[in-house]
Parts: sequence; structure tokens; C-alpha cells
Amino acid sequence: MLTIKNSFFFFSIITLILSRIIIQILEIELFGISYGFHLLDKTLLQYDLTKSIFYLHSQPLGWNLYIGLLTKIFNGNEKLINYFFEIYQVALTLIIIKFSILISQEININNNKIKIFLYLFLIFNPSILFWEKIFSYQHTICTLIVISSYFIIKLCRTKELKYETNLYLIIFLLSLIWSAFQPLLILFIFIFLRFLKIKTNKKNFFSFIVILFLSFLPFIKNKIVFNSFTVGSWAGHQLSTTFLDWKTTCDLPDPNKIYSEESIYNLRMYEKIYERKFSHPSLVGEKSKYNYVGIIYKSQKCLTETIKRILKNPREYMLGRLNAFLASHGKFAFDFAHPKPLGWDKYYQHLENIYKNPNHKLTRQALIFAYMISVYLFFIYLIFLSKENSELKKSYLIILTIYSYILVVSHLATGHEQSRMMYSGIIIHILFFLNIIRKLFYEKKN
Repeated sequence: MLTIKNSFFFFSIITLILSRIIIQILEIELFGISYGFHLLDKTLLQYDLTKSIFYLHSQPLGWNLYIGLLTKIFNGNEKLINYFFEIYQVALTLIIIKFSILISQEININNNKIKIFLYLFLIFNPSILFWEKIFSYQHTICTLIVISSYFIIKLCRTKELKYETNLYLIIFLLSLIWSAFQPLLILFIFIFLRFLKIKTNKKNFFSFIVILFLSFLPFIKNKIVFNSFTVGSWAGHQLSTTFLDWKTTCDLPDPNKIYSEESIYNLRMYEKIYERKFSHPSLVGEKSKYNYVGIIYKSQKCLTETIKRILKNPREYMLGRLNAFLASHGKFAFDFAHPKPLGWDKYYQHLENIYKNPNHKLTRQALIFAYMISVYLFFIYLIFLSKENSELKKSYLIILTIYSYILVVSHLATGHEQSRMMYSGIIIHILFFLNIIRKLFYEKKN
């Protein structure tokens, strides 16, 4: 016999499956796997995975390793890979739901009506539906941050240090998937927890040191192999995109023109300055694409020139970043331009047509911006002004700090795709609605 607790989760599974069947009937389908940008060339992943991952410098190794294993398992059959990935993405949504419910219980929200709202909010959330249907690591990142938030709340409430170790492991895993997560975040969180008077012990400190060391291994490998202490060699290019004219100064070479004069020049300059020379197809030749080793020189040059430009004209840079902040906080995560789920525009276009009217567009942007600022102000209130439990205040502060880290990196270090990156922090919206509903409708009654 199902308990109420289990029946709720069973209800969410059934509702999730039915909703995704309807999505398929509506012909909204996965924008499938695309090798060559974030992913290495398909043949490299399928037939030369170990060496190709070793020579990967453009991206952290985790995502390419995962997709590379899928490519080998399914013998390069992209249809099967896409089918598996769709199931994987839906499973991630189920994990988000499960951990969101666990979080609601940890923050003393046990009302069944709120739980039903939470289920429906997550199952039918258009941003989740959108990113489920994109072959990308973003939904994975979002899931890991929800899980890490649960560990944070458990750590602050129980003081059990195993949750702190779990938190570091999650951040380490994040750093293997997305270069936005740097190992120094682990160090910062460790110091921040001590500032919040969460004590440690020898065993926990040892775990922290081991995980921190492991997180730096990709950097050390790249320094030894490529003479470049980085885990994502596009960093300079990404920073250059914070200026509007970046395409004329620091655009990455066309991967389909790997033997162009510019690409050959970048390769020769890399070999000369970094004193390394390679022949592996993941680094030179047509299959190397965005992992072309000459990009290390090009991106480092962009980094140096962009930093000089920022120092010379900080006002232009900050105004651009302010505009990026206003733009990203005036749209939803499903307003992402490209890629979109196949068939998405068939339904979304009706909404988009309404906003072709400048007044309607401005109204929508203003309303979304007001909502986002309300979320931030509410967390400030919860943490610093409310009579909330002190352990919960600490946990909210840590969660908001990690979200703020994503916010800072996505707005100051790159010029586009902020809405994609902000989707990772959907946990703050989950916590916002849970606490708002509790305070408005249930605390007053009690």
C-alpha cells in the first residue's frame, strides 16, 4: 500500500510521463546531437576516445567523455543516441522534482497542496520543457545545482560533514562539465563555510584537499601538454564577446576552413610561443574543428587585448555588462535564440508575434525584470531581515552565493547566452515560490 508521501511521487512520475507523451504528439522534438562545437568530431569520440579526451583543451573533459561513451556504446547511431538522451533528460527532470520535494521537507514545508503545486510547477515549466529538448549539458548542470542545494540545506541543519564533502564533489563534477565552474569555487565555499561557523574535522579537511587537488588536475594536464594553464581555451574569445565588435577582432576561426591563412598562422604562432607541436587529428586537421590547437594562441591573444581594452575604457565595458544584465533579466530561459527544440516555434511563434509590437515587448520585459528583482530582494529579506531559522538563513545565503557566482561569470566573462546560463539556477525560483506560498497562505493561518 502506497503511503501519501510515495503516492505523491508516483503521481509526479505518471504526470511527467503523460505530459512528455503529449509533447511528442504535439511534434515538439529533441534538437539532437551536434558534433564539432562543444563536442569533438564524431569519429574521434567513436574510434579514438581516450587520446582525443586527453588532448581536449577547448572544453572540460566530462561532457565529451559522457557523449563519447554513448557514441561508442551505440556505435555512432545518432538516432539511438538521441532516443537515449531524451530519456536521460526526462530522468533529470524527475530527479529535480524528487530533490525539490526533499528540500521542501527540509525547510518545513509539508503541506500537500504546496507539494502538488511544486510538482505541477516543475513538470509543466516551459523552461524545463525547452531545455529537456536540447542536446546540451545545461539541464544536467541545473539538476546538479538542485542536488547541491539539498546538500547545503542538510549540512546547515544537521552539521553532518558528509554533506559538505558531497557539495564539493558536485562542484568538482560541475567543473568537469562546464568551464564556468572553476576549482577556486571549492576553496571559496570551504572558507565561506568556516566564516559561517560550520566546523570541520581532519577527515573532512582531507576530503576537501583531495577534491580540490583533483579539480586542478585538468589544468595541470593542459599546462604539461599544451603549456597553457587552462581548462577551457576559449576563455579569451568568450571575454572578447563582451564588446559588440568582437566578430571583427576575436572571432574563432571557421572550423570548416582549418587550412585558411589565419588558421595556419595561429598554429605556427602557437608552436613558436608555446614550444609544442602536435599531429593528433583532435588538434590539427579537419577533424580538430574548435579544438584546433592554434586556438590556444588566438584566444590568449584575445584575452590580453580584451583586458587592455577593459582597463583603457572600463565605462564601455560596464555599460555593455549592464545592458546584458537588463536583457537577460527581461526574458525567460525558453526565449533562447538557438538552438530550439524542433517544432517549438509552431507554438511559441504565436506568443512571439504578440511581442513584435514594441510596447508589448517592453511590457513583457519590464514584468519579467520586476519579477527577477523581487526574487533577489526576497532572498535578501529572508537572509538578513526575517525571523527565519538561522540554519535556513545560512543555507539560503550559500545557495544564493553559488547562484550569484553563475550570474557574475555569465555576465562579466561572456557577451551572450546569459539566459541559458541563468537557467542553471532554477533552484532560486523553486525556493522563492515555496517560501512565498508558505508565508502568504499558511504561516498567517497558523
